[in-house]
Amino acid sequence: MKKDDSLLFDLSEIPIQPEKSKKKKKQLSMLSAADIILKKAHNSELSREFFSQEIHNIRLIGDHMHTDPMETVLLLAILEIGNNGNADFNDLSRFFSISNVNMLSHHTEIDSLLKKKLIHRCYNNSFDRHGSAGYFVSKAVVDAMKNNTEYVAPNSHCETWEDFFCNLDELYGLLDEDDSTHEDHEREIATLFEENQHLRFVKDFQKVTKDLNDNDKALLLLFCMLYIKSEDNEVCPQQWNFIFKHRMQSRRIANALSDGSSALIKRNLIEFANNEGRAMRNTFRLSNSAKMELIPEAYKPNNMKSKYLRISSDIPEKELFYNKEEQRQIDELAKILEPEKFKKVQQKLTAKGLRTGICCLLHGGPGTGKTETTYQLARATGRDIFQVDMTQLRSKWVGDSEKEVQAMFNEYAKRVRQSEKAPILLINEADGILTTRMRGAERSVDKMENAIQNIILQNMEDLEGILIATTNLADNLDPAFERRFLFKIHFDKPCFEAKKSIWKSMLPEISDNEAARLASEFDFSGGQIENICRKKSINDLLADNDTDFNQLHQYCKDELIKKDGNGKPIGFGK
Repeated sequence: MKKDDSLLFDLSEIPIQPEKSKKKKKQLSMLSAADIILKKAHNSELSREFFSQEIHNIRLIGDHMHTDPMETVLLLAILEIGNNGNADFNDLSRFFSISNVNMLSHHTEIDSLLKKKLIHRCYNNSFDRHGSAGYFVSKAVVDAMKNNTEYVAPNSHCETWEDFFCNLDELYGLLDEDDSTHEDHEREIATLFEENQHLRFVKDFQKVTKDLNDNDKALLLLFCMLYIKSEDNEVCPQQWNFIFKHRMQSRRIANALSDGSSALIKRNLIEFANNEGRAMRNTFRLSNSAKMELIPEAYKPNNMKSKYLRISSDIPEKELFYNKEEQRQIDELAKILEPEKFKKVQQKLTAKGLRTGICCLLHGGPGTGKTETTYQLARATGRDIFQVDMTQLRSKWVGDSEKEVQAMFNEYAKRVRQSEKAPILLINEADGILTTRMRGAERSVDKMENAIQNIILQNMEDLEGILIATTNLADNLDPAFERRFLFKIHFDKPCFEAKKSIWKSMLPEISDNEAARLASEFDFSGGQIENICRKKSINDLLADNDTDFNQLHQYCKDELIKKDGNGKPIGFGK
C-alpha cells in the first residue's frame, strides 16, 4: 500500500479481524485502550490495516465519546500530542507519518470534534492572533477517560439569565486567553442564542439589535456581560480589543463611539462615561435605558436605595371602606393605574398630542384614608411609591431649596424611565405648596416659595408618570394646580355603613349591633377608629384580659378632645 493511500478507503469497509482467543476477555478501560491505540497509530499512516487491527478498542472509546473511528483516533492523537500545549495539522501529520495534504483531508472530522465540544481550537502563537490554529482536548473528555465514563457534552441550554451569562463569560474567557478563534467564538455565541430563545434577555437583545451590524451587536453584548459580571460601568477600548479579529476594526469602532456617529450612541444604548459631570470621550458605559431594557433583572438603579422609595411588595394589605361616591372614583383611578391599561392610556394621549402624566389630588379631613388609599393602590398595581413629605423638604428651603425640589423631580423622572412599571410620586401633606401663589411678592421667602411652586407646576406639566398629592386643605387651591390635577377625590367623613364596616374590620369580635351603636354614636374618621382599636389592644395586653364593650365605649369618649371651659368636643365626635 502506498503512503497517503488512506485518502482512498472507506472505514466502514474495513474488515474486522477476529480475536485470536475464544475466551471472553475483560474489557479494557478507556485509558488502557487509548494507550494501545496510540502506540499502533504512531507512524501508521492511518492505514486500513491499523484500523482493522484496533477497531475493537477504537469502538470501545468511540461508544463513550460518541465518535466514529477516524474521529476517535484523531481525538486521541490530539490528546497525546497536545499534552503540554496544543496540536496543529503539522503535528498530526508527523505523528501519523502522512503528508500535510492527507491530514487536511480530515478537516471534516476535526470540525465534527469541535462541534461536539470534544476539542477546542487555540492559537499556536499567542503573539499572532491570526496565525495557524492548533487544538487541545477539553477537560470533560479527559475526566470521562480517567473515570471510564460516557462523555456528556456541555449543554448550552440555560434555565436562567444568570446561567446564560455564566456560559457567555466562559466563552469570552476562552477567546481572551487565545484558547478559541473568532470563528469558533462566533459559532458558540450563535449556538448559545439559538438554544435559549426562551430567555427574556435573548428575545429582548435580538429585538433591540435587529437593525445593528454584527460589530455593534458584539460590542453591546460584551458591555452587558461586563456590567453583569462586575457592574463595570466604565469600559475603554483596550477592554474590547480581543473580541475583534483585526485591531483596526476595533479602532474604527472606538472612533465612531468617540465622535458620536456610532448607532450605539445614537440609539442611547451606550453612552459616554463622565467624571464630575464631564463626558469622557475615550471611556464608555452601558446606558441606563439599555440596562433597563435588556437586563432589568440585574439592573438595580442606585442599588434601589432611595430616601424616597417604598417598594410595593413591602406594603401590607389593608381593607379600606369608602362612601359610595369615593368608592366610584377610587375604582376608576385603580383601573387606570393597572399596568396594561396605563400603557394604553398613555399611548392614546400621546397619539392625540396630550400630556401623558396622571396627576391626582386626594383631599379631605385628617384620618379619612388619603395616604393609605395611595399605599393600597400602589400595592394592588405593583407600583413602588416615591414618597415625599413636603414638611421635611421645606426644612431645606434655604439657599438651594429650588435645586432640592428639582432634584427630587429629576430622580423621580429617572425612576420612571428605569422602571417597568412607573412608580407613584406621592407628595404627602401638600397643604403648603398647593395654596394660591403670592402676587407681587417682595420678601425673599415669598419669592422662594413662588419659585418652588412654579417648579412643581412645570414638572406636573412635563410628568410622564403618576403623581398623587394629599392635603387636608383644598379651599385655597391655586387655580394653576387645580387645572393640572386630572382626578380630584374628596374624602369625606365615613357614612354610617362605612363606619360600621370599619369597626367590624378592626374588631371582628364585637357584634353587629355593637358596631352599629359605635358608628351611630361617634362620628369618627377611620384614623380615629384605628386609634381606639390600638388603645384597646395595648390595654388588653396590660390587663391580661379582653376589654368589654363598656370599656370600649369609654375609649371612644376619651378620643374626643374637649375645649377648656364649655366642654364642647373638638373634631368629629358628637
